Amino acid sequence: QATVTRWARDRWQRVTVAGLALAAAMLALFVLLFFIVIPAVVERMVTMQSELVEGSEVMERWKNPKFKMQFKVFVFSVRNPDEVLGGAVPIVKESGPYVWDKVMRHEVTASGNGTVTFRRKILYFFNERDSCPTCILGNRVWVPNIIYQKFVEVASRPTMRAAATTLLAQTPFLELEVGDLLFNGYKDPFLENFCDVPFVNVICQTIFALPERIGLFYGFNNSYIDGEYTVKDGTMNIRERGEIVSFEGMDRLRKSWWTDNAALQLKGSEGSLFHPFVKRDETLWTFSNQLCRSLPLVFDKDTEVRGIPTYRFRVPPAALDATENPGYCHPMDKVFYPQQNESERHCYPRGIMQVAKCRPNEPPAVLSMPNFHLAPEEVRRSVEGLNATDEERDSIVVDIEPTLGMPVRAHRAMQINIEFWAGKDILLPAYHTKQRSTLIPVVIVHDDAEIDDETLHKVSRELILSQRVAAGACYLLLLTALALLATTVLFALYKSGLLCGGRRDDIYAADSPSSDKTMKDV
Repeated sequence: QATVTRWARDRWQRVTVAGLALAAAMLALFVLLFFIVIPAVVERMVTMQSELVEGSEVMERWKNPKFKMQFKVFVFSVRNPDEVLGGAVPIVKESGPYVWDKVMRHEVTASGNGTVTFRRKILYFFNERDSCPTCILGNRVWVPNIIYQKFVEVASRPTMRAAATTLLAQTPFLELEVGDLLFNGYKDPFLENFCDVPFVNVICQTIFALPERIGLFYGFNNSYIDGEYTVKDGTMNIRERGEIVSFEGMDRLRKSWWTDNAALQLKGSEGSLFHPFVKRDETLWTFSNQLCRSLPLVFDKDTEVRGIPTYRFRVPPAALDATENPGYCHPMDKVFYPQQNESERHCYPRGIMQVAKCRPNEPPAVLSMPNFHLAPEEVRRSVEGLNATDEERDSIVVDIEPTLGMPVRAHRAMQINIEFWAGKDILLPAYHTKQRSTLIPVVIVHDDAEIDDETLHKVSRELILSQRVAAGACYLLLLTALALLATTVLFALYKSGLLCGGRRDDIYAADSPSSDKTMKDV
């Protein structure tokens, strides 16, 4: 009986050990596959297919992106221009959106030695169907006269006081067609009629470096206005793909643009692609030619774009605060808000950005988030008619597929404002002694891009689906291992008598032949 009992015990113990060993092997295989093999295979495949080199699929997709891109413009019209000259708060009325479809091309001019040099061309096509029902380009709006404000600046200089006489022949506000204000451009009536006068001609030639026509986006359509970039192609280090080497031949921004070395640095990509294997805890950088500076992007939250898991990165509010980033503040003597007196340089309040120094040949403008989002309340109170701010709508965000480093959806919101300055020691026209200095919003721009169906299906099929299948197989292996482990443990507990509360000797006896004989004798 003892021999039989020992044999039975050894048998279930061997079964238990075998079950535990098999479960352990399956768990080890799961760990090996899930945490080492599959990530290594994916990294290898992505690395091989992500280099920005001629002939590669990623290069062709990047040269001719098929994303759906739209440029939406909301236009402000000043409703009380005469009252503003008397010191009233500007009241604006917003209309829009006026929508343009965008087509983008990256034209490579040189490649090799680990870099790609290219220029970006963008074409804009007015989309009447997606625009608001009353949005026609012939609509007329009242906006601050840009040239008038330039003459106010000139006349405020002690050596150029005589220029104030030219203000008598101009008007502080102009009524313009929307199409002319934006892309078509317009000829300033004063410059067109009076720049042939000898004295005024000197001012026109030496002070104003403006194009033939004036428009907020004049010259943008079908042009290379965005400049020339040289970026790393990822062949040396895939995690450096897209990183800017130079912009317009410069590895740093011009000293005249900003006031310290940190602000002059070129950081990150130019925004059309990022390096693969993006992490949530990293800070991405992107250079914005419109803002003439590099902007940080920090992780906000996990998102999903039409079935593709993405990371949302956004520009943090602190990046748009000149009081925290003094390198982006040029000293000036213009004061529009009391808060400017708190700094020696008279920096704009947070959320408002100077760009005039880096874009001298374009209409002078000050940029902000839409509806003065992020700006202090005193800025919002300086204009009536603005909408309530919205964190998602009035920000700069990008949703990135992290494995490929591909922007899947992007939203860039910006407001263009004109400085409406009363000037310094200007007595004529007389209203300059009454009007209040402020920033008057002219347009809000929503620049949107989202992955197209063809690229979406390709990414979903070749990356997302394969990752999910591999992960599913691994999880199935894990569940099988856990089920085997649980079954083995229950079997061992049952055989040991611990599961049913019996004694182990009784169970061994019940399994032995002598036990059967005893029962028959009874």
